[in-house]
Amino acid sequence: MLQVRVDPDRCDGYGRCEVIAPEVFRLGEHAPVEILIDGDIPEDLEGKVIRAVERCPKLALSLNVDLD
Repeated sequence: MLQVRVDPDRCDGYGRCEVIAPEVFRLGEHAPVEILIDGDIPEDLEGKVIRAVERCPKLALSLNVDLD
């Protein structure tokens, strides 16, 4: 199971994550980026989320992988 987190103090709102995975990320009005999925990322979106995390210029996104 895969979860994604954002560090709002690091995010500068470049929006690359939203371009890569708009089903998961949205630039917010009050926070630089919002995660639209609460909890585990659906399997069909995992690749997009991983790419978004890898391409974040401020390293504001991180993954949490539950191996159980």
